[in-house]
Amino acid sequence: MNVLQVVTRDEPGGVQVLTEMVAEGLGRRGHRVETMQLAGNLPRLASTVLSRRHDAILSYRVAAGIFASALALPAGISLRCAHLTAIPSAMRPHWRLLDRLWGQSGIHTTIIANSVSTQHSIATYPEAYQRRTLLIPHGVAPLPAPNNTNWRHRLGIPANTPLLVTSGRLAAQKNHATAVAALPLLPGAHLAIAGDGELRDALVAQAIQRGVSDRLHLLGNLDRPALAALLTSADIYLFPSTGRVLASPA
Repeated sequence: MNVLQVVTRDEPGGVQVLTEMVAEGLGRRGHRVETMQLAGNLPRLASTVLSRRHDAILSYRVAAGIFASALALPAGISLRCAHLTAIPSAMRPHWRLLDRLWGQSGIHTTIIANSVSTQHSIATYPEAYQRRTLLIPHGVAPLPAPNNTNWRHRLGIPANTPLLVTSGRLAAQKNHATAVAALPLLPGAHLAIAGDGELRDALVAQAIQRGVSDRLHLLGNLDRPALAALLTSADIYLFPSTGRVLASPA
């Protein structure tokens, strides 16, 4: 079977890890898997889908799902599977409306809820949408052995200084602003964030405003061995993520 995976953006993060895990698993079963991004790539994506070379479309994130399933339907691709990687309240209103319509009308033939919480978030959706929904809790592949990066030395953080670490896209849903806001309450502690995104400048501005810019380290996207090394250097891992859409940090 030829499978096309479609993501909104092919960038480091949970979705990228998920697509790699799915591709590896399907590959072990003899299937051929190709992954494409939607952002800045719509004409090529449309040409690929309409070429009818694929037997199934797996999409991740709501925008990718809307376009991929809409293109796959006239191409005659019978399996059009959309992963709910965010709960409805975390979607932009127009994408949320289209996703609901696609699911209840059968443009999505299958919808994957990635957690019980995600499944509960669509409890008020039409029966036709819920009938097409499967619960498949997403696991996380263990991190590999850490590389030899000494993050404390690299960032100039003494060995006896508390180091807090968090990771994820620099987006409102990940709620890194709360972690930055906590730094003034933790004299001397440093915060390192692995990830990148549209709120990078806002987090920097927030840290400057609160007088903690020298204790905030935005590391960008790290490969998995580097991330493993960062975690082994930390005293505390933070998980401030929220299911709600938040305003940009002040």
